Formats: sequence, C-alpha cells, structure tokens
Amino acid sequence: VAPLGGTTASVTPAGIVLSWTGGNGPFLVQRKLGVTDAWTDLQTTADRTTTIPTASSAGFFRIVTN
Repeated sequence: VAPLGGTTASVTPAGIVLSWTGGNGPFLVQRKLGVTDAWTDLQTTADRTTTIPTASSAGFFRIVTN
C-alpha cells in the first residue's frame, strides 16, 4: 500500500478542493460531522483531487486508499 501525502485544501466558488499525492486509487472520500460520529462515504474518485460542494455540511474529511 502506497501512503497518502501532501494533502492540501483550498476554497473555490464550487466548493472545497482537496488534493493529495501518493496512494493507489480508487480513492474514497469520507466525512463525519462530529469527532465521535462514524465516517460516511461521500464519493469515489480515481483522481488525486476532489471537490466538496459548499452546500455540504461542515465536518471532518479523510481520503481512504486501497
């Protein structure tokens, strides 16, 4: 398994753009609303970038790789 690294976040009119390096796709983007909440799947992507729409709820995000 190749580790993920170099994760960045930026805000655009379309939403929050998450970008990263490393890892082997496909990548699973997950979110949880609070520290003690369970992770929920948002989307799967083969790219090393994804956009979370600004209309989404605030929370914690993570990228999971194979």
